[in-house]
Amino acid sequence: MSSITKQISRKALIWAIAIVAALVVLALRADRHMVDFSDHLEETVVTVDETEVPLQELGYYIMETEEYVYQLAEIYNPTDTMQFWRLHFNGIFIITEAKNSAMNTCIRDNVYCLEAEAAGMSLTDEEIAAVEEDVADLLDGLSYKQQQSLQYDAQSLQPILEKVALARKYANSLLESVDWTDYDQTPEVAVEIDGDYYEEVLATHDVVINKKLWKKISLGSITISKVDLPPEDDEDEE
Repeated sequence: MSSITKQISRKALIWAIAIVAALVVLALRADRHMVDFSDHLEETVVTVDETEVPLQELGYYIMETEEYVYQLAEIYNPTDTMQFWRLHFNGIFIITEAKNSAMNTCIRDNVYCLEAEAAGMSLTDEEIAAVEEDVADLLDGLSYKQQQSLQYDAQSLQPILEKVALARKYANSLLESVDWTDYDQTPEVAVEIDGDYYEEVLATHDVVINKKLWKKISLGSITISKVDLPPEDDEDEE
């Protein structure tokens, strides 16, 4: 082997080692930035006024969101579902949009529950009994992955689904009780996330996200099988 060939080979080897080392460092940094979801279930991830929402409660919305996106991913490409999560629409990855959606839906339900309580609204005995049935059905249908991550039982899941039911009940009541004359949107749209009416109500509440914890949560593999996902757009997260 000539001296020039030896020199080129030596440089190539050095570059290869450097690249591998860089990839290892990046992988280690990525691992450090993520957290084990089940280890932080009792930690507050968002506060709405005086209501502290633990990660376990938000986990319900994450589970719903991951299931929905996974179904879309199977339609988009049943042989490679990870491809859908990597799609980039309007300057944001699907994975990031899904994360924002889970958080925003959780915030909406907590806001509407506070509004319902202020208005003297609550669930009837029949509605609570219906929630109990929903809890039993959900627990019975949880996958091993979902149960390991969320660690739900009837005691922890009942208040979460009661909150979901009360928020839905209050939102439905708004469709009949609010004067929608000055709104350009339909009532059904106005009361939902990004709706004009909801935005007005949201502005009257103090919402604080635990960004230190939330930044370390990555959707796509919390309640479903792990897939190869793109990095998130931190600047787009709410």
